[in-house]
Amino acid sequence: MAASTWVKVKEEVKEKDVGSKQGQHSHQFRVKFPYDNNVEYTVSCKQPCTVLEAIKLHLEKEFMRMKEKTNCTDQKLIIQLGKKGIVPTHFPCTCIMNDECLTIHCKTQEVEEARDQHDEILQRDKYSVFYISKDGGQNAKSKKLFRSNAVKEFSYLCVYAKKGTTVEEALQKDGRFNDLKDFKLSEEEDSKQHKCTQEVDNLDEKKFKICLYRQTNHANQKANSEQLGQQNQTSTSEKPKHKFNTNSMLNQAQPSGNSVRRVITETGDTKKMYELFPHLQEWIESDSFPETLELKKENFRKIKQSFSQTERLMKLLKLGESVCLVKIDAFKAIVQGTGFVLYDNFVLTNAHLFEVCMGLQKDKWPDHVKINVVFTFEKGEGESIKKEFKANMWGGVIPLDYAILELDVESQSSNQTTETEETKVPPGLLCKFGPSPKDGEACIIGFPGGNEKEIDPTCIITKENIKEAVGKNLEEYKDYIFTLYSVSQEIEKSSKDCVTYNTFMYYGASGSPVFDGFGRVFGLHTGGFFFGFVKPKESVIELALPLLAIFADFVGQLKKSGNNKQLERIQAEAKGNPYLEQELNRQLRD
Repeated sequence: MAASTWVKVKEEVKEKDVGSKQGQHSHQFRVKFPYDNNVEYTVSCKQPCTVLEAIKLHLEKEFMRMKEKTNCTDQKLIIQLGKKGIVPTHFPCTCIMNDECLTIHCKTQEVEEARDQHDEILQRDKYSVFYISKDGGQNAKSKKLFRSNAVKEFSYLCVYAKKGTTVEEALQKDGRFNDLKDFKLSEEEDSKQHKCTQEVDNLDEKKFKICLYRQTNHANQKANSEQLGQQNQTSTSEKPKHKFNTNSMLNQAQPSGNSVRRVITETGDTKKMYELFPHLQEWIESDSFPETLELKKENFRKIKQSFSQTERLMKLLKLGESVCLVKIDAFKAIVQGTGFVLYDNFVLTNAHLFEVCMGLQKDKWPDHVKINVVFTFEKGEGESIKKEFKANMWGGVIPLDYAILELDVESQSSNQTTETEETKVPPGLLCKFGPSPKDGEACIIGFPGGNEKEIDPTCIITKENIKEAVGKNLEEYKDYIFTLYSVSQEIEKSSKDCVTYNTFMYYGASGSPVFDGFGRVFGLHTGGFFFGFVKPKESVIELALPLLAIFADFVGQLKKSGNNKQLERIQAEAKGNPYLEQELNRQLRD
């Protein structure tokens, strides 16, 4: 930057504050630059200004040296405020506590929209300062909320606004958020919600998640003449592209006590279902499944089959009843994952969930490992009941990362004294096994985070597109060229026998069944390839193990052990399924 520009910055700060009552303040804070081996510089601030202005004014040489080394513009800077979160470059210095430390980070892409800072810097009590989580809340978990994903390396974005400003105005002026029009903030502490039109006065020092409205409510609120006019101009052959979140659709019934399944079961009337769930009809009528889901990570070709047909959707929901939460308590460590009923009282899940138990002798397991499996059943009227079973490890193979649990039905832990159809072990999914599709749609049902059961429709990334998809996901880390090359090569090599896709299903979802567009189960969701070096908790791409390969190995294990009883049961389950029958014949013939 030219010397004259620096003079101009200094003059602007001085001119803005000369004679201003707001300028009567004195405090200091510390600054760390990325190139300086954690050396801390002290800024003694005498005039109200933005943090970036203060740094440029008092640490001109250090700042210039950083810019020369990194070739970083102001819009690519991230300023970390202690352990609280990250602040915008125009954050008022008056909102920084005395002796707090600011850490400067340089990114390869723009994080913040360029803006002219002409607002008068006020004293701290004139502002509300609050924190927005990097993770989206209700209906926003898969939405792109920020201009750059680089901010997701930090837990919170610190936002400030002059009291009397609305939440929407505050986020618009911030410069780091995407253009959010209709949203609300949910307090992390007590889930209290605040509309975007609400003023920020009572938000000070609180932490929030951004939540989006369900589109069904949106449509009702915004059915005005302007929209009608737009609809009249839309050709019937050009159906609008709608956003859709399956979890949102399934949960939208809760406030009124309605559910998709209850409406279908009790009335048998799909028209009634569409009246109660207009968003479902929008999804069913949408042309392109990946466009509906706003998948931005890869360029998939259009989907030919669709979960969105009512019959297939209801079939998927019914099959989802066989999916369960797996809870493992071993050596004071709690591990949670997902599983599903294979057949009878046997549940299939991932072997890596039991990593903490590896090496423990089999006869020691009952004393040190407690396994519980929880099924959730819809009761109607917005209610659900949970059925919990104790389980024991029955078998498994570590290289293929699968484990089989046997439910102890006799000692089930339930408050109910009588067993109903709803509380029995759901039917197994073994008979629904099918081949891994090369492309098209997929749907995962599991318990991410060990919380409620969730459904995530996604699209399979074809083998030839894996490298491109990984490259796009790692684009902002292109400076780590050798590490990224290593990661990409490992994914390309390891994913040859797997099915890959993108999903929000991370921790707690291992062991989830993955369905295709025909309701067949083809994969065991196993996890993903993680960044590790820059984003230790975020996956580059996710994968499922092919169930037919697991089935073939399982049959081979039974044959080797001479367990004819279970082989006969499997033959009965496989009857009529050509994929299973073919594998059975191959294994039993060899």
